[in-house]
Amino acid sequence: YLDDFAIWNRELTLSEIQSLCNNSLGITEELILSNNNFELYPNPSNGSINITSTSILTSILVHDSQGKEISSDNISLDNNLKPISINGLLSGTYFITVSFADGTSSVKKAVIID
Repeated sequence: YLDDFAIWNRELTLSEIQSLCNNSLGITEELILSNNNFELYPNPSNGSINITSTSILTSILVHDSQGKEISSDNISLDNNLKPISINGLLSGTYFITVSFADGTSSVKKAVIID
């Protein structure tokens, strides 16, 4: 499986390659290191994904693998369940970013299948 992919218009130096191997190419670590957590199910999915959390959610963003924002939803969710419609999305990997009432965010990968 391929987690991160990037293309440069020039040859990279050895030090640049080593730096990339030690750093993230995409989602920043501060988003991943949130104390809050959420779950996505079913994952993979072909119609709708549910988000559950014990924390209060304030927004949900969906990005494709190139970082393009596919959808956003500002919410006030404290009932622990939020369905996200994924009808019409192409098969692939998407990133779901959930923001919490305390100002933190967390990201998870979602896989969409036909």
